[in-house]
Amino acid sequence: FDEQPKRVVTLSPSLADVVLYMKMEASLVGKTEECTQEGLDVLPNVGSAGGLDLEAVKALTPDLVLADSPLPEEQAKQLSDAGVKVLVLQSADSRDKLEKLYIQLGSVLRGGKTGYEKAQKSAKKLFEILDTIQREIPQSDIVVTACYLYDLEGTAVTGDQLANALLEYAGAVNIAASSTEGKIEENVLRLGNPTYIFCKPGVKEQLENS
Repeated sequence: FDEQPKRVVTLSPSLADVVLYMKMEASLVGKTEECTQEGLDVLPNVGSAGGLDLEAVKALTPDLVLADSPLPEEQAKQLSDAGVKVLVLQSADSRDKLEKLYIQLGSVLRGGKTGYEKAQKSAKKLFEILDTIQREIPQSDIVVTACYLYDLEGTAVTGDQLANALLEYAGAVNIAASSTEGKIEENVLRLGNPTYIFCKPGVKEQLENS
């Protein structure tokens, strides 16, 4: 990247979280439907994770698209032909990788030195908060089980994701810890019978009606 991008579209809610946490959202001009964070609702949608609207993306004339997984080859080619760069930063599964993700994203959005330092400070602050939570959660002999569901299709926080550590920090055992790649089978959920189910907004009502 030769210069700081001025118009950015994010296809990833997790990367949008990082951008917001680092207070670098001023350059965002578009998002997917999954990016439901407060403050981003004014941005136009460019489709969803399962159905990206390339024409809507190109209409925003971005110079950068953020994604957490590679785009299909044809979509990537069309964006490249339109002069749009795509930066793929996959989800972190450790503190070191999360800090690296912050630094990579910060350096791109705000330039080498400035972005690097701001991202590093943001990551350090986040880790301090998590460590404080871990210290303040009272120790108990009672096993508390939990899971985090993104939808009713089995998309969940699994043991190979950093978010699994967040549940552990809160003193809970993730029933999906033995699952991988963000998917949990229905029988695992039923047999695990978690004490708590955390979920995205709107999923609670779907669960209650299921």
